Order: sequence, then structure tokens, then C-alpha cells
Amino acid sequence: MKQPLAGQVAIVTGASRGFGRAIALAVAGAGASVGLLGRTQAQLDAVRDEIEAAGGKALAVPTDVGDPGQIDAAIKTVRAKFGPIRLLVNNAGQAGPYGPIGDVDAMRWWHAQEIHVRAPLLFMAGVIPDMRAAGGGHIINISSKAGMRKEPNLSSYSIGKATTINLTAHVDEENRKYGIHVFALQPGDAATDLADSTLADPDAQKWMPQMLEILRQWKAESDPVPVLENCGRVCVELLSGNYDAMSGRYLDAEISLNEQLAEAVD
Repeated sequence: MKQPLAGQVAIVTGASRGFGRAIALAVAGAGASVGLLGRTQAQLDAVRDEIEAAGGKALAVPTDVGDPGQIDAAIKTVRAKFGPIRLLVNNAGQAGPYGPIGDVDAMRWWHAQEIHVRAPLLFMAGVIPDMRAAGGGHIINISSKAGMRKEPNLSSYSIGKATTINLTAHVDEENRKYGIHVFALQPGDAATDLADSTLADPDAQKWMPQMLEILRQWKAESDPVPVLENCGRVCVELLSGNYDAMSGRYLDAEISLNEQLAEAVD
């Protein structure tokens, strides 16, 4: 089996479920040793066991990405176990809080930026020195279509993702000379556990009824597994260096990378 990431060390945040789990499985299957970061030990252990049962290498590191100290400790733990980190996927996120500015709790809104913006910033700052020393590396910041448009009553998420897209472009521009390539990736539309928490949120029910109806339809009619697995495959392609010509850009996992590459060079 081809292993384009063999010998490399990766960190995947939000790796315990949903897109993060799918990405971690794909990255490990491509040969990388993977640090699995998330808040729930038991779920991380299950993903680690799945990877190890398939012959891969993984380390479960319970981490609250809202805590800078835990981020620093997690990076050091993965590095001590597997060596310098050359691959990073910032996937951890949250959906809320919901509501218009003036109604939504401003401090909860700001905490969402700590998850969507500060955490990726700290992870990138923590691993870029490893990548520079090694002569290169790859970073994927999982984004969203919401980051490319206005989303009334969902500004905490939309602005967080928009900032991540812009941050991606800046970090890529600053580090391309070191062989480091950074991508913002829209992972696809799937009703994951994050959708379940959104459906149960009273503020979402109050302020986002149309979005909840879409989520219910996804849950009733769509199988999330193909979407999750496709996202994992796309991440491996980007981390493998096959599409470095598009680094710094916002990409969509639901559109062929070759098609997006052709449009980028036109």
C-alpha cells in the first residue's frame, strides 16, 4: 500500500470524532505517526486503537485547545514520542454561540474566536520551527463555506472561519520560502456530532431555524461516511505535497483538486 506520508509526524486536532477522526485515520493510513488531540480521552483512545489495529502509529493526547498551556504541552508530548512535527491539521472547532450582536453573549462569542483563530495560531507557531528546521512541512486549517459569506446570527462561527482563511494566506506567504505550505480547506457537508449539538441548542433553535431544518434533512437523507472519507483523502493529497501550487488558498474538498488547480493556473 502506498504511504506518501511515511516517516513524518502529524498532529490532528479535534481528532476524536467526525471530520477529525476521518482525517486522522487517513493520515495514519498514509504512513504518518499521528498525535490525536481532543477533549475526550475515551474517544481518542478508540481512534488510536483503530489506527494501531491497522498497523499505524498514534498517540492520544487529551487537549482543550482553548487553553494555551495545554496546546504547548500537547505539542511537546507528540514531539517527545514521535519526533519533529512536519504535518498539522487544525480541525477543532465549535458551532455556536448563536444570535445577533447585541443579543449573543459577547464573551461566549469571543471564546469561539479563541477556538477558531487563537488555537490554530498557537499550533502553527508551535510547529513551524520544526518544519523550518526540517526543510518544509504542510498545514491544513479546516475552514467552512460560512467563512466566505455573511451568516446572520452565526457571526461567531462565520467570522472565526473567515479569519482562519485570511490567516492561512498570511502564514503561507511568510513561510513558503522555508518549504512550508498552508491550506484552508472546506471539508464538505455532513451531519456529524457537531450537528447534533447544534440541533439541541436552544439559541440555535431560536435564531437559526432554517439552518436546523437543513441539518435535519441531512441527517435523514445523507450518509456522512463518504463525505468524511473523501475529506481524509483530500487532506492526504494536500499533505503529500501534490498540490503545493495552491497553497495559501481556500479549497473545497467537494470539488476535484485537479479542477481547482486548473482554475488556479488559468
